Amino acid sequence: MKIIRLSITFIFLFALLLLDSCANIQSQPVDTYTTVTTSPQTMPSVTHITQTPTLTPQGKIVTNEMILTAAASMAPPQPTPTPFPTLEFTPAGRIAYIDIEDTLHVMDGHGKNDVTTALPFGGADFAWSPDGQTIVYFCFKSNSLCFLDAAGFGQDAPDVRKVDVLPPMSDKEYIKSLTWSPDGKAITFIRYSGDNDNQLCVLTYKTMEMDCSSSNLILKGLSEEDLQIFRQATSVVWSPVDANLLVMSSPWFGKLYLINLSQKTIEEIKTPEPLAYLGRSVTWSPDGQRIAFSFSGTVEEFNRICQNYACLYSPGPFLATINIDGTNYEKVLDGTDIFYRLPLEDLQYNFPPISTYGTYYHIENPSWSPDGRFLSFVTEISPMNTIHIRAFRVDLQTGYFVVLEDDSPSFLGPLPISWSP
Repeated sequence: MKIIRLSITFIFLFALLLLDSCANIQSQPVDTYTTVTTSPQTMPSVTHITQTPTLTPQGKIVTNEMILTAAASMAPPQPTPTPFPTLEFTPAGRIAYIDIEDTLHVMDGHGKNDVTTALPFGGADFAWSPDGQTIVYFCFKSNSLCFLDAAGFGQDAPDVRKVDVLPPMSDKEYIKSLTWSPDGKAITFIRYSGDNDNQLCVLTYKTMEMDCSSSNLILKGLSEEDLQIFRQATSVVWSPVDANLLVMSSPWFGKLYLINLSQKTIEEIKTPEPLAYLGRSVTWSPDGQRIAFSFSGTVEEFNRICQNYACLYSPGPFLATINIDGTNYEKVLDGTDIFYRLPLEDLQYNFPPISTYGTYYHIENPSWSPDGRFLSFVTEISPMNTIHIRAFRVDLQTGYFVVLEDDSPSFLGPLPISWSP
């Protein structure tokens, strides 16, 4: 009997020790692969951590020290948002893009009725002429600018005119920001090297003469300080109505400039807060009174969350518009909302969507519709050393947006994209 009582006492003491041990384990910081659960579904397992993560309003899983990048094998979050109502009319103009297989796509404003043209000599950056009857594009396989008339859209062997870029470009250079003057007489582009020594070139359309010197019709008469703005430029765009240029310079903590060519004056277009990580391009509204551009956050936000260009997360991206005099600034789109409306195959790689630890997510190449109501743009997601690009159209009256190339067999899609005049 005494042995039985001792056995019961031993079992009771062992149970108390076991319960105390479990309580201590539960009170310790998390030190394992952790799953974060939010109703109605479970988020994917995340990187090894030592403290319990939290979920921000933007859907980013964070600790005090790092952002947690999800395992690549996990499924995207569900459910998907409620679809926006269908647009009851076809927006004006045509939308064009060049895909990764050097094929030009020209669609209606719905993103339908796609007419494709295989481009000889390769195709990259491009621009519509003011009358919408010609496109100019960079033929990177032949180091030239190529011209294709609308009559050649959809033909198997379109007639393409070429003009060589001289002197020949190095392997580190490429052409970007092609743009026509509003009278169709000149084309400008950036000969981009990425080392703050870019060149702004001017091509006279009638004679096909090219001038990349600092004394061309755009740069002649500017001070050395003003010329430096162009050397750092990532986007230079003619106004659709007058002799003004928009210049986006130094994109990391970028600035926007308005150039009056007739008066040779340069003024900075200032936003209410200094912005950081501007997109690669900027676009005019059809009336020449507003501009649209993308950015990733304010300078203050990036100074708070980044050190030596290493960021825990990105606040954006955002799409914004502003008057050329700096008034009426408006964020028209939050890229986080876009991310959760992407097709499922785009989302199967990484979560959260915005992180410098393996994934980045951008809005790029905004382009205004000829009636001023819509903007087309692309989203660029780079998870797991791949790039996935989708084309969108946003209605500035309602905020509704849709993927333009739903019928495309591949979501390795367009960059850049441009709406015809």
